[in-house]
Formats: sequence, C-alpha cells, structure tokens
Amino acid sequence: MERQLFAFAALLERETRLRDALVDPSLPPENKKQLIADTLGEHTKPLALNLRGFVIELGRAREVGRIVEAYDEYDARADVGPAPVARPKRRDG
Repeated sequence: MERQLFAFAALLERETRLRDALVDPSLPPENKKQLIADTLGEHTKPLALNLRGFVIELGRAREVGRIVEAYDEYDARADVGPAPVARPKRRDG
C-alpha cells in the first residue's frame, strides 16, 4: 500500500489538472472520490483507495506527499504487533 500512496503523491505532482480538480472546493467529495477511482482503476488496493478518498474528503489533496512521508516515518518507527487484549477482572463472591 505504501508504494501506491507514494505513486499517487507523485501523480498529483505531475498532473496539475488532476490535483486542481481534487482541491477544488466547488466539487463534492463524492465526485473527487470517483475521479480517483476512475483514474487509478483496478490498479489499486481498496484500502489505499479509501485512504486517498479520506485525505481528499478532508481537503488535504495538496498535502498528500507530506502525509505519505509522515505515514512512512510513523510506520518505520512503529512496533506493529498484536493489540493487547483486556481481560475482565474476576469477581470473587
């Protein structure tokens, strides 16, 4: 997914018309999400597509490159393992 996000950031840098459409406040978020889906087609994973749509919906299309870099830094530092499971306390009585 990370590779797809970097590729998307690079695409927005190259394709100014696409970037301008995605940051246009007059276009509804659903239209922008559909534009992303149409542009990327079947070449993207659903999670990456949803993340891109979320970023666009928040109005952060111009910041995609920085967001991807921050994600990459976080991912590199994160110790991703299973989440701890909270166990209910025993009641004596």
